Amino acid sequence: MPHAATVLARGLALHLDALRSGSEQERQRSLGGLTLLRDFGVRLGIVAVGRALDHLLVPDFRRIEVRAPLFVVAPPRSGTTLLYNLLARDPGLVGIRLYESLLPSLTLLDLVDRLAAGLDDDARLRRAFLEHEQSLFADLDPIHRIRYGELEEDTTLFDRHMVCPTALRFFPHGERLAPYLTLDDQPPATRRAVMQAYRRAVQRVLHRSPGRSYLAKNIASAGRIGSLLETFPDARMINIVRHPYQVLPSALRLVDRTFGMGLPDGRRPELPPDDPYWQAHAQLVLDSYRRLLHWERTLPPANWLTLRFEDLVADPMGTVRGAYEHFGMPLTGETEARMLDEVAEADRHRSFVGKPARLEDYGLTRADVYEAMPEVFEAYGFEA
Repeated sequence: MPHAATVLARGLALHLDALRSGSEQERQRSLGGLTLLRDFGVRLGIVAVGRALDHLLVPDFRRIEVRAPLFVVAPPRSGTTLLYNLLARDPGLVGIRLYESLLPSLTLLDLVDRLAAGLDDDARLRRAFLEHEQSLFADLDPIHRIRYGELEEDTTLFDRHMVCPTALRFFPHGERLAPYLTLDDQPPATRRAVMQAYRRAVQRVLHRSPGRSYLAKNIASAGRIGSLLETFPDARMINIVRHPYQVLPSALRLVDRTFGMGLPDGRRPELPPDDPYWQAHAQLVLDSYRRLLHWERTLPPANWLTLRFEDLVADPMGTVRGAYEHFGMPLTGETEARMLDEVAEADRHRSFVGKPARLEDYGLTRADVYEAMPEVFEAYGFEA
């Protein structure tokens, strides 16, 4: 049985339990999850048709070679967006935009690009689209800016396989499905199937940008680095290390703000601080620290570089120059100028403005974090 079908079957069983014998809050959470799952299924159906058409209409995409992709693999809230946007200014690299990851089909993307060109010619339609986009994403802007036409993680290339933390949002007590979300821990057949589909998606991106190397950031990468390297042995990975006492509450606040996204405001469930959902996401972040440290100690410099968050924020261009030197990548004056323009827009990558999130807001303590990974604190000299 495909991995996604296994997770879906177990998740639907959780829905049945919640609807039959759960509390009112659990039933509402289940109904919201089913709505999200329905919309998700519709999109996947459309994408499946588009991907099938790709093989008929543009079959040459399968011959695209994927050479030395560059992955930003750090945990959430570690400066990944800043680094990703800086690297994307290099004309030799190509990142993925949100709409491209939502509709990973050359046929569908060609259609969307044609429709977008029509929007540019019709001020009224363009204004309506921008207002719709604003209503969906604007509340997140102080934490993490999202727009359809802007660079984003390639998370949605994995979530259709139900092997990504985003799958938790579909199910009541989704935390019980956490063991299925780490690709490297799944059977070899599952890993091969998921990575074959991912490789095809990357080939589609490169087909639209010939001669460039694929660039991605994904905060869930720690649990699939082994699979990425099996598929792309010459991949280059960049980790960014930030103190977990800062990362965890900020990451959980982002999960909090995006929980139920896609539902009307009145239907977004409220979860108490002690809900297992927060613990599940916290454990995924803690696990990513441990896995990233393992890979840092295992992989050769040709595949791996670890940066410090403080260095990236204090000197973005100096940090990027060091990364280019480490991997032997050419950095032209023109590319540096583009990156400096990105640095000038650094306010787009600011952290939450307002009261900082705390571990205690999500039922965690510093002792919980330290005891989960003392080896990480020791390796990076983090103060406990």
